[in-house]
Amino acid sequence: MTLALRVVVMALFVTACTTAPPRSALPVADLPESWLAQGRLAVRSGDEAWHGTFAWHQAPRLVRIELAGPLGQGSVRLREDPGGARLEMGTEQVIQGPDSEALLQEQLGWAMPVQGLRYWISGHPDPGRPATVERDGAGRVIGLEQDGWRIACSRYLEVDGGLLPHRVVLEREELRVRLVIDRWRLGPETGEKG
Repeated sequence: MTLALRVVVMALFVTACTTAPPRSALPVADLPESWLAQGRLAVRSGDEAWHGTFAWHQAPRLVRIELAGPLGQGSVRLREDPGGARLEMGTEQVIQGPDSEALLQEQLGWAMPVQGLRYWISGHPDPGRPATVERDGAGRVIGLEQDGWRIACSRYLEVDGGLLPHRVVLEREELRVRLVIDRWRLGPETGEKG
C-alpha cells in the first residue's frame, strides 16, 4: 500500500471513530400566557394516596384544571378567573369560593398551590416572590424552594424549540404531589375556551 493510500485510510478510520459533537443545549422555554399541559398526577397526603390524570389549561385571566381518576373523589374540575374559583365534583356538586387552593383543601383534604405551580410546572420560580433555585450545568432548574414548597424538575422535553419539564414533584410537610407531563401545547387556543 502506498504512503498516500495509507494516510487516506488512516484519516477515514480516525474520522469514523470520532463521535459527533453534542447537540447544542436548548434553552428552557418561557411559557406564553396561554398553554395546556396534560399528564398524570399522584398525590400522597400522610397515609393516603391518589392517582389520576390532569389537564391544565392556562390563559391570561383564566385557569382550568381537570382531574380524572380515583383521587378519592372521581372527576374534579377547577376553574378560576378574576371573579373567583369554582370547583365541580362529579356531575352535580358545584362549590364556589374566592380561592382555588382553599376549595381544594376543603373538599379533597389537600391543595395544589395553583398560583405558584403555574410557574413551577414550567421549570421557573414565581417571579413575584423570593425563591432559592438550583440549576444544572445547562441552566435548567432542577430544584427550587418557594412559599414553603420544595419543587424538583426533571427529564425535560423539547417543546417548540425549547425545553419544559416532563416531571415535577412538589413537597410540603406531609403532602407530596407528582406531575408527569406527557404533552405540552403552547398558544392561545389551548387555554381560553370556557
